[in-house]
Amino acid sequence: MNMNTNPTEGTSSRLSARTTARPANKSTSQPAPRRILVVDDDTVVLKATELKLKAHGYAVTTAADGPSAIQAARAERPDLILLDLNFPPDVALTWDGFSIMSWLRRLESTKNVPIIIFTGLQGNTHYERARAAGVAGFFHKPLDYSPLISLIELRLKASPVAPSHPVKATAKV
Repeated sequence: MNMNTNPTEGTSSRLSARTTARPANKSTSQPAPRRILVVDDDTVVLKATELKLKAHGYAVTTAADGPSAIQAARAERPDLILLDLNFPPDVALTWDGFSIMSWLRRLESTKNVPIIIFTGLQGNTHYERARAAGVAGFFHKPLDYSPLISLIELRLKASPVAPSHPVKATAKV
């Protein structure tokens, strides 16, 4: 299977995207929660991030690899994407965060969706490459959720076009 020509072809048995949201309150006419796609191969990071985002009222879809991230993006049409950069070979084959981002930028439904990078990779090389790709923010793991949530709120209020200079956070808890 050539992973670079069709990211979802032949992957239905490996897909691991999940969507969770708070139940809608039928008695009031509140707007639907904003949708966030979280992509990371680490299940602990996925669950912790999902819980934090749900606590702030977001609908959350998670994906553990490139093909499931592309499928989830097509199906859920997220308002914002949180994306890890590093995926081990047994999970990603030829996928990394940059290749996932490249595919997301090709999709009509996600080409202008803000992408925030969060990674355990150190060094400015990854930040500079992410900045050149037009990300909306860059965080190092372990995540400090307070500035991440603040940036998410800011980016969701802003226009859908990614800024030319992403926010870089280095604070850790």
